[in-house]
Amino acid sequence: MDIFFKRVQEANKKFSLRHKEGWETDQGKILILYGDPDKIENRRYATDLKPHVIWKYQKQNLTFVFVDDKRDGEFRLLKEEDKE
Repeated sequence: MDIFFKRVQEANKKFSLRHKEGWETDQGKILILYGDPDKIENRRYATDLKPHVIWKYQKQNLTFVFVDDKRDGEFRLLKEEDKE
């Protein structure tokens, strides 16, 4: 339980928005479930593509792509069906 609440607190600190608590965001939810990623590729200031951030969890062989498609500061999890 301690780890869970620490992750919720960290999610709120890192990802809270004006209209949403950090734990409610896609990035916050993944942080709570899996902890800090092993590697982050930050392309939030990309000019040729939509701003995005890639989180890699190497031990679990997981990769999550978050895209700010509305350019409102909220990075939403890109789902498999969004890639097509």
